[in-house]
Amino acid sequence: MRIEQIIEEFAISGKLEKLKANKEGLINNTYISTFVDEDGVQTKYTHQRLNRSVFTDPEAVMNNILAVTTYLQEQVAHLEDASRRSLTLVPSKSGAWWAYDSDGELWRTYRFIDQVDTFSFLTDTSLAHRFGSAVATFQKHLADFPSDRLVDTIADFHHMGRRYEQFEAAVANDRVSRLRHVQEEVAFFVENKERAMALTDALEANQVPLRVTHNDTKVNNVLFDSTTGEGICMIDLDTVMKGTLLFDTGDMIRTGCITAAEDEPDLNKVGFDLELFTALIGGYRSVADTFLTDVERSLLAESGRAITLIMGLRMLSDYLAGDVYYQVSYPDHNLARTRTQIKLIQEMDRQWDKLLAVCS
Repeated sequence: MRIEQIIEEFAISGKLEKLKANKEGLINNTYISTFVDEDGVQTKYTHQRLNRSVFTDPEAVMNNILAVTTYLQEQVAHLEDASRRSLTLVPSKSGAWWAYDSDGELWRTYRFIDQVDTFSFLTDTSLAHRFGSAVATFQKHLADFPSDRLVDTIADFHHMGRRYEQFEAAVANDRVSRLRHVQEEVAFFVENKERAMALTDALEANQVPLRVTHNDTKVNNVLFDSTTGEGICMIDLDTVMKGTLLFDTGDMIRTGCITAAEDEPDLNKVGFDLELFTALIGGYRSVADTFLTDVERSLLAESGRAITLIMGLRMLSDYLAGDVYYQVSYPDHNLARTRTQIKLIQEMDRQWDKLLAVCS
């Protein structure tokens, strides 16, 4: 089925004027359309096909997104620019919130949010502060959302115990005979196992509340208003589930404060930027202190370390399994990613007292 045909399944008025592919995303096929009504008014939409190999139950993903965006829209309804503060799904002509193409693949349509900027990494402390504030605002709006309404579309996504089980199985199987090359990396994760469990242990002991989690809080998943610079909308809600908000602060710290790409082979370039961290936590807490518990607050720095470790663990597990999950550009790509995560943890540990002081 042609993309124009699937777009016709959605309740969009006017005439299709422009259509272009958006190749920035790595998971879903994405297109941007422009429609023009009889008065010449243009309206833009985002159309996406969900990747079934990643999201095996796409309707569950969509039900999570619908529940969260509906709730978000209620929280921001009083704001003048409310329509730009949350993703808005467009229904299909049948009344559903998605449509299937002739291959049985699920498509969705969002209203396009214009006049915004996106960033691939933090460029300065001002952006870091605004990024932290945007993540906290998303959490604040959803603080009272009944998280048990959400389905776990990816089981045990950030459960450290399960990730260690997968890692230990990958080590035991050594499916593609790579274990002999990574003895130092394996030893690092074995030595860090007890500390790594901090977030999972706190959650399972009911020391931190179960909340809505985004689970992919990179800076490029925030839309920043082109005029004010404010982070106004969190996007890419496919992994919205229930968990501890420390999963999201952890990924915010991991991706926001590293001084190099996450697959940088030259480890001398990999560091942890304390200035960005200070600004990031300052922006985050300027909003989040209104709803954080004492235990959540005490684990902010630890969350960055834990999520960095879980990502490194997953990357090394995939390397040992033969690169079956993450896309790779060369044979040791996952190993380079693993080593970058380990170096980032080591750089955090080198400045650990300062990280704790920032979060105190």
